[in-house]
Amino acid sequence: MKKKKIQRTILFRKTMIVLCILSGIEILIMTLLGLYDSMYIMPRQTHSGSFSISAEDIQTTTDQNQKDVTDLASLEILPSDYDTLTKNFGAFTQHDLTTYLRYSEVLKAKDITNLTNGYTYLEENNLNILIPQTYINQYVLAEVQDISQSMITESNDTEVTPYLEIHQESTLHTDLSTCISQNLDTFLKGTTCTDMLAKINDESLSPTLNFLTTSLKFSPNKSENEYDTYIENHMYLYQMEKGNTQIVSSENSHSYSNDIYINLDQRQIHKIQLISNYLQAVNSKLGYFSEATKTKLNDLDTLVGLLAAYKYGDTIPTVIKDLINNQLINLTQTDNGYAQANTQISFLIKSVNLNNEVKTFVAPMYIFESKDETPVLVLTFEVNDNNFNEDYDITPATQAKGTVRVPIFMYHQIVTPPKGQSSFRSGLYVDPLDFEKEMAYLVKKNYKTASSAEYYKILKSGKNPKQKTVMITFDDGVRNQYTNAYPILKKYGLTGVFFIVSQRSGIMGTQMKEMTANGMEIGSHSAQHQDLMKISDPKVLTSEIVSSKYGLQSASGKAVNAFAYPGCGWNSQTLTYVSSAGYLLGMSCGSTIDNYPGNNLVLSRVHAYGDMKSFKNLLSGIR
Repeated sequence: MKKKKIQRTILFRKTMIVLCILSGIEILIMTLLGLYDSMYIMPRQTHSGSFSISAEDIQTTTDQNQKDVTDLASLEILPSDYDTLTKNFGAFTQHDLTTYLRYSEVLKAKDITNLTNGYTYLEENNLNILIPQTYINQYVLAEVQDISQSMITESNDTEVTPYLEIHQESTLHTDLSTCISQNLDTFLKGTTCTDMLAKINDESLSPTLNFLTTSLKFSPNKSENEYDTYIENHMYLYQMEKGNTQIVSSENSHSYSNDIYINLDQRQIHKIQLISNYLQAVNSKLGYFSEATKTKLNDLDTLVGLLAAYKYGDTIPTVIKDLINNQLINLTQTDNGYAQANTQISFLIKSVNLNNEVKTFVAPMYIFESKDETPVLVLTFEVNDNNFNEDYDITPATQAKGTVRVPIFMYHQIVTPPKGQSSFRSGLYVDPLDFEKEMAYLVKKNYKTASSAEYYKILKSGKNPKQKTVMITFDDGVRNQYTNAYPILKKYGLTGVFFIVSQRSGIMGTQMKEMTANGMEIGSHSAQHQDLMKISDPKVLTSEIVSSKYGLQSASGKAVNAFAYPGCGWNSQTLTYVSSAGYLLGMSCGSTIDNYPGNNLVLSRVHAYGDMKSFKNLLSGIR
């Protein structure tokens, strides 16, 4: 074919030259030669009518079902940088703590105006930075739009343009947007607009660039649990709200040194790979685009390859690292079509397992709140406080009729057990780390810790509380309860009742005041820890039971409402003194977590040990 074309060209040229000589119209002939060259020799800038891109043309080897690299940590205790988090984001409520321990991620609101300002805050405070997949998608969509416009301009071909246009007025985009706007709550639940979503995710259909970018835009991130679903619903809504903004140059380009983690979703990386393959297929079929456009195509392809292979510790691509300073990730006033909602910035705190280590990263994100009084339920999340009948890790023992189930735990020493102790003595010791795990478990399961007055009120009601509830008590008032137990309780927002031997306590008066000021309670464990059942002298009994109460009230600055019998021993005489002294509760020992309302002065407490299995058993009434 090529040889015939060359022969025809030579013959045509010879003919024209002869005509030129004969007629003397050189100018006309040169014009005809130029016209022929443009028709048969030079590359064409239009197409013949057979241009198309098939699904096979853009197939990718990436596996969209590949497991994501990110593994949420399974938190037994709060992470080591928890104090840094509270310093930067304020105190965590009990629900914050429950959420964080359950799901390894939590949102904390802060007065920040947009995402880039939020990232600036993280930079300046040297916090580890999280870059979610959703923000990367914004960069990719903006970059693809830029490439699309360049290719359309350079093609100048009305047949090719529909394959390269990205617009929000297409029938598919319009229909899907209308469906979402009318059914936002059920759409985010995944129960409406499903046919249209299935269509835009059907990779067997003949693609266009608008089709592929719509598929990415309306693709939710994968969720790992109910709270993650709540977070991803907000991220998804942000992604749908976001217009195709042109890329804005970043300030302070990749100058920060914070540790960074890219939180990727392999399903969306797969979609981005399809878009890149599509653009490369258009370039390959047409072949006339400028070097500048080809460079953009290759840069996008390189970026997709880096993202597909990314693991923590790899060098972060500069364009992704710069995203945190790029205004394109911020919502504008025009980016609010679906939610009709107010937005605020919260910080997503996320702990992940990386290289056998728990590391915490933070990202600012938009939270959407309904403008009217009708909330979008899937955009809300609440920890259930009416959880008494929720599942327990250990099937609970049958509760005795007429009792109230609120376990009372008894601790003594919160310190590593010394070597050479008898089994009885060793049983009085709980290692601080094991104690912290037990307290963290209570918070994770959303247990409330009751004070003496709260327990008394529950007991007298004769009914189980709506919320799972325990009472944490400590006997003897040894110093390690102040140095080890008290800080852990304070950290987790829990209340403990410390039974102090008033005349020989290891916890000083100033320390008692500090503890009660931070939610702890002081109870009496007598004056000198004598066996009260062997005492008959009224003066001694008065000193041990009554005077100790008033002395501890003076030292702590708060009412003393509970008495713990030394050695757990009591008799009718001691009961008389405890009752007349005005104590609400009297604590003994026992094997049950259930107590009768009339036994408020002889309550059963169960001894807590340092292993989680026995602790869970005790919560369910299993010895």
